[in-house]
Amino acid sequence: MNTRYIWILVIFAVFLFFVQRAEALSARFTPKLLLTYHYNDNVDAVDPDVTDPTEMQWLDWLVGLEGSLKQRTVSFTLGGWAGYSQYIDSQGDLEELADIRVAKYNYYNLNLKGAFQYVSPAITVDVEDNLKRNRNISELLGEQVSEFSERPLYTSNEASVQLRFRTSRPFNGLVRYTYQTLVFDEPENPYMSRPADFYAHIGYINFGYKFNPRFNLGLQLEGGERVYGTTEIPDASGNITEVEVADYDYYQGLVNFSYKFSPRTSISLAGGAQGRMYFGESPRALEDQTVPLIRIKFSQSQSYRYSLNLDGEYSYSIYGHNLYFQYWQVGTGFKYYFAKPLYAGVSYHYKQDLYDRSSLDMENVWVDDRLDALHLASASLVWEALKKHNVPYLTFSLEYKYRLRDSNIDEAGDYQATYAGKRSFYDTEINAIYFQLTFNPSILIGPAK
Repeated sequence: MNTRYIWILVIFAVFLFFVQRAEALSARFTPKLLLTYHYNDNVDAVDPDVTDPTEMQWLDWLVGLEGSLKQRTVSFTLGGWAGYSQYIDSQGDLEELADIRVAKYNYYNLNLKGAFQYVSPAITVDVEDNLKRNRNISELLGEQVSEFSERPLYTSNEASVQLRFRTSRPFNGLVRYTYQTLVFDEPENPYMSRPADFYAHIGYINFGYKFNPRFNLGLQLEGGERVYGTTEIPDASGNITEVEVADYDYYQGLVNFSYKFSPRTSISLAGGAQGRMYFGESPRALEDQTVPLIRIKFSQSQSYRYSLNLDGEYSYSIYGHNLYFQYWQVGTGFKYYFAKPLYAGVSYHYKQDLYDRSSLDMENVWVDDRLDALHLASASLVWEALKKHNVPYLTFSLEYKYRLRDSNIDEAGDYQATYAGKRSFYDTEINAIYFQLTFNPSILIGPAK
């Protein structure tokens, strides 16, 4: 479904909203101001023992406005962030080779959203569209991406139509269709690769049954397709080679159990499988696969005191670019409140990514299957300096992130002696720091008499 059809539905819904009676009409407007300082000592996630990493510092200057209108059954929201990302420093051999000015990386940063919702006792309808323009790909696709690069500039759009319904008290259900697009800009540095664009159609169904207030059973079904363009890879002379990226269809099913031991403590467990079928052109003959999926999470919290999460997962990467991998990870996150407006958080995840040579048609490239061990850690401090009606509108936050990937493909001997292509090494270490100021006071109007 093209994005414009989603917006036609939204505009039609807004028309219905305004032609209804104006009873209980309320409005909320939230002006936004966000200033963020970023530091990253290895934006391309290269092996620092092989390549001089590029170190960058930049500022995000973002302003925004979010407005929402609500009646008893209908609401409409429009707004988000828009602004400028200004680079103040860039150092590394690659930057010197290209002789590029740091200001050339400056770009307009967007995070915009439009949403319509209709609520009745039996059904809830949600129509949404989200647009982003950014460089942090993990913000969009999560940490499944093995290369933690913050270099490529992308524009993404995700439009969805969702129905939530309740047939009787213990039953509930959800049906959703999502259309995604991801488009990368031409690299500012001519020696950098341009990843392949893609679009995706995704269908999702979730049925739930509540046996009692503590125990829930759910069935989740998902399927769709991702269709890619080509990756553009420059050589040392700046000549571009286009590499085809395999497209794929997939389906997956999960059975989910969740149980509340108490209002503060809960556990959830999901298990199932995903099947993936490749099509389209690719330089490698990728094998179709069906792999198990397992997710588990334990949570315990006390309001404005602490929260603790423990989680584990076994799954399959979604992004890949011809190098898809199976992974498992375990981790924990802990948040502690020194006072109601001041809290700190720490997290750590250990992850292993396995790239199977046989299924990826890489037996003539690597001597062994590629196995990456990843350590993902972060620490943050947040001060909600000003609040109104218990909602913060002036917040200061400081965060440090550490990323380490230890791969067994880290020297020339890990490649087949007969392989004549480029030999990449996948070890990397990244330190990143963020300092952010957020000011977003809300103005509430109504409900009308």
